[in-house]
Amino acid sequence: MDNMDKTKELIKMQHDALVDVINYLDSTKQSNTKIRETVDRALNGSDWHNLEVQSDLEVHNAEVIHSRYIKQLKKLEALRNVIEEKRIDEGGWRS
Repeated sequence: MDNMDKTKELIKMQHDALVDVINYLDSTKQSNTKIRETVDRALNGSDWHNLEVQSDLEVHNAEVIHSRYIKQLKKLEALRNVIEEKRIDEGGWRS
């Protein structure tokens, strides 16, 4: 999963695109338009901040779960290796 780097990259690209739209609208004297207000609210509004905090928490939780999964997978692999070695040492499974 690589700490959800691609998801973080996508979110940053979307954020940067919104900043570019705001800058464009301002540079073309469209600062007082409905679309400018909508983009600004998405970019800077309290809803955006709340969503960003919640998103960061979700990403963190996914990273923690992924890390736990990998640790459990490694433990299972080690156990499988021990069992396989024991089977070989005993000349195979006894019936």
